[in-house]
Amino acid sequence: MPPMAKRKPAKPTRNRDLEALSAVAGGAGFFLLSPLLLPSAALGEFLREHFYRFLGLPAYLVPFGLFLLAYALYRHHPLKPLLRHLLLAHLLAFALTPLLGPLSGRLGEGWRRALEAQAGTLGLLLPALLASWVLDLWRGKPPFYLVLGLLRLGVEGVRRGRYGVKTLLLKAQIARLARLYPGHTALKALGGSLSPEELPEVEQALRAFLAERAKELEKRLGEEQRPLEPRLQALLEGLKNPVSGTGPLRDALEERRAALLLEAQALRARLKALSTLPRVSPSLWGLLRGRRLLEERRARWEEVFGLLEDLEERFGELSSWLAFLNAHPEAQREALKALLTGSPPPKEAPPPAPEPEPFDLDLVFPEPVREEGPKERTPPAPAALALPPPDLLDPPEPKGASRALEEEAERLKRAIGETLRQFGVQAEVVGHARGPSVTRYELLPAPGEKISRIQSLQNDLARALAVGAVRIEAPIPGKHTVGLEVPNPKREVVRLSEAILSPAFQNAKGLLPLVLGKSIEGEIWVRDLARMPHLLIAGSTGSGKSVAINALIASLLYRHLPTSLRLLLIDPKMVELTPYEGIPHLVRPVVTSPEEAAGVLQGAVAHMERRYRMMSGVGARNLEQYNAKVGPEEALPYLVIVVDELADLMMTAPKEVEAAILRLAQMARATGMHLVL
Repeated sequence: MPPMAKRKPAKPTRNRDLEALSAVAGGAGFFLLSPLLLPSAALGEFLREHFYRFLGLPAYLVPFGLFLLAYALYRHHPLKPLLRHLLLAHLLAFALTPLLGPLSGRLGEGWRRALEAQAGTLGLLLPALLASWVLDLWRGKPPFYLVLGLLRLGVEGVRRGRYGVKTLLLKAQIARLARLYPGHTALKALGGSLSPEELPEVEQALRAFLAERAKELEKRLGEEQRPLEPRLQALLEGLKNPVSGTGPLRDALEERRAALLLEAQALRARLKALSTLPRVSPSLWGLLRGRRLLEERRARWEEVFGLLEDLEERFGELSSWLAFLNAHPEAQREALKALLTGSPPPKEAPPPAPEPEPFDLDLVFPEPVREEGPKERTPPAPAALALPPPDLLDPPEPKGASRALEEEAERLKRAIGETLRQFGVQAEVVGHARGPSVTRYELLPAPGEKISRIQSLQNDLARALAVGAVRIEAPIPGKHTVGLEVPNPKREVVRLSEAILSPAFQNAKGLLPLVLGKSIEGEIWVRDLARMPHLLIAGSTGSGKSVAINALIASLLYRHLPTSLRLLLIDPKMVELTPYEGIPHLVRPVVTSPEEAAGVLQGAVAHMERRYRMMSGVGARNLEQYNAKVGPEEALPYLVIVVDELADLMMTAPKEVEAAILRLAQMARATGMHLVL
């Protein structure tokens, strides 16, 4: 019997109804998607306006959901899982519509405005919570599982971040402390790897270490205290009573006592501030600040101790002079010279100057012969005011041998050129100008040569020229050369007579010309005080400030009569400006008392205000206009106020002197009043 042939499996019967539903679903999806892909008429515009723009993102998901449904129907896949996923996806899209911006649609925009109207920005949390709830349903988790998980992750991240930052700061703090205290080797062990469990113990140990070091630093600050208060109090007790009696020596000693008392009171204020011990905070920054305070207070204690010793030494000198004054009150005028020169009080009173013998001569005059008629007596003619002649001054210094000076200049030129060549600098000495104290040599650098290379050779040029120091001016104003200023071996004396006789002073157009000196080019510098309008002279001790003031006063006297210029001189040292006592230019005798000087300056302020009232009465804006309107008979002279040693006045009455000088400096220019300080 022949074997039976295998039967082929029967093809599954297709469900034509499902295929029809698949075609319907696919066609519906294509119909809804066509307005977005193809040109459409009124129907497409209707769909875009009332479907997509109204629903937003959920409307865009509908065509794709229909395509998926059509595919599942065509392939006979189970529909329940697909419908569940499509439903949850559309619910998620609807929940997020208020947060999607351009994809929200009019429905989402209306929902967002309603939420913001009720709860503000916090109202937008509701769509986010609904979206998380839909996602939890989608994943089969309890409601708000996703939100709670995100919160747990956030809290854990913050905890880890805090631990990391705290560990980093703690390690940096331990490393800094290990550098500050290299003897404490345990600090290096603390700076190793730190786990979260070890962190509290390390922090506690570090706090204990910082507290111990802070107490140690406070103890060292207390050990720096010095018992200077009793010594200073004894000094204040000795200075509190004014010097009794009258006379020039007593006045000078009283001024010194008052100045010492002011210094002692200021020193007591500094000592009181130092006596307060600062607290040291038990922290790294507190320890750093405490160590700085320790060094600063140590230096301040040394300074206060030195000032106290200086005050005690000066108080001892004052006490010896007071003892001499009490023993010899009649020898004040003779002893004042020794005091002003810095000499100690004489052991015995100097003999008083002998009084001049009376000039008594017996003269017998013949009886005058009577004349018949009366004879008119003509009074002696008063001497006319005139400027002082230049021959009152020392004559100008004779010029040195010009040939020797030129040879010296040529030698230095060669030395400068040789030094520049040794260092590889291409520059040529093209000229020089000799001034009273320095000679300026002009250097012309080669093209491409940097000026900074010449400036870097400043010390080498000084060594090569065998001088203390040189100055480089790069470039010389108005020229394309570099200036090298070399001190002269012998300074040239510039006499005031040379400046007074110079054309620069004789032809000066300024109202108040001042001779300021002589430039490197040999030009006499003359400047107008009226245009400055005030002058401040500063410099170290012995630099010639008082000499400059005398030259300025003399240049004014050689230009103005007392009718056009008046002077107010204040000299607390009593030695610099007192030679001008008695000249007709003074508005009052030279002021030598610091206490009186404050009142004089306040009187100058009142005089300035009076001048302003006078100028306002005639409608003048400055002194020149006022003098032109009132005529020569009522014209006001210029007033120059000269103050020597302003620092002494500021110590005696700082508020009054500062206020007066400030007001004069601000307003006195228009009234013809000028300050020279």
